[in-house]
Amino acid sequence: MNQKAISLGSSVVGIVTIVGVIFAGLQLWQSFEGGREQSQTQATLVSLQSQESYALETLVALQQNSSSQQAITDIKATIAALEYQISIIRSTLTPGFIAQIVTNEPTITFTSIPPTVTLTLAPPSTETPIPVQPTVYNRTLTILVDDTTQGYVNQAVGTSLDGTQPQFPAADLQGGDPTLDPAAEPDLGPVATILGNWLSFNPVVGNSNWGGPRDVPKTWASNYEIAVIYPIDGGVNGITDIKGNFGADNGIFVWVNGIYQFGALDTGPSVAYEYHDINLGNIPAGQNYIQILLEDHGLSGNFTIKITGRK
Repeated sequence: MNQKAISLGSSVVGIVTIVGVIFAGLQLWQSFEGGREQSQTQATLVSLQSQESYALETLVALQQNSSSQQAITDIKATIAALEYQISIIRSTLTPGFIAQIVTNEPTITFTSIPPTVTLTLAPPSTETPIPVQPTVYNRTLTILVDDTTQGYVNQAVGTSLDGTQPQFPAADLQGGDPTLDPAAEPDLGPVATILGNWLSFNPVVGNSNWGGPRDVPKTWASNYEIAVIYPIDGGVNGITDIKGNFGADNGIFVWVNGIYQFGALDTGPSVAYEYHDINLGNIPAGQNYIQILLEDHGLSGNFTIKITGRK
């Protein structure tokens, strides 16, 4: 028998003595039951439950260390007495509770300890986190872009896209005058070197095809396509609920920070605003860009624009 078991065994007599004192106290309590406060009754119950828990631990230790049968019998009697007193108090605290019939053989349940599980940490992510839009109340509806807003302009696309896909019919109406609403995101591979990285989150408009910031032309040569970048300052809180209102002859394609949002194609001339309340999403704090490609396939091209958001 180890030292802990000896110590626990020797405490049995003390526990029995404590139970006797508690039992006498309970008899006194029962005689004045009507005058006791509920809080005092609850405190007595907590104390008895604590003693029972300690006695159960002692019994387990004695059994595991093959202590004398007498010591085990004594601690079982102590546990039984505690359970009986606890059941009496519970019947007082809980209406309708029936005190259990106590035996001298309390049930001891052993809970096995689960094996240690080693977790493998996932490697750190290499993805760029998406900016989280801060919560701002009472945002103000603001015009972000209109027909007077300056931007970067690229007029070198010309007719390079004509006839390459349905969004860019052949010049001079030779490919028809179709209506596409909405229009799928176009393939700009044929003009990649002309446009550069204009659809990146942070475009560098350093090649000679781009000019600005400058006034954005609202009309342009027949059959030509032109590209426009509008820088938008998201401030410290970003901008929410961005809506686009457009008119175009013949087509318009819109990206926000390089993510395609809207496109349409129709017969001309443009009407303000034939495409209205187009949802363009939200943008984060700091510098952002709205990129637009304008299309024409007969007569002169023209467009009008108004983009709003809540700051």
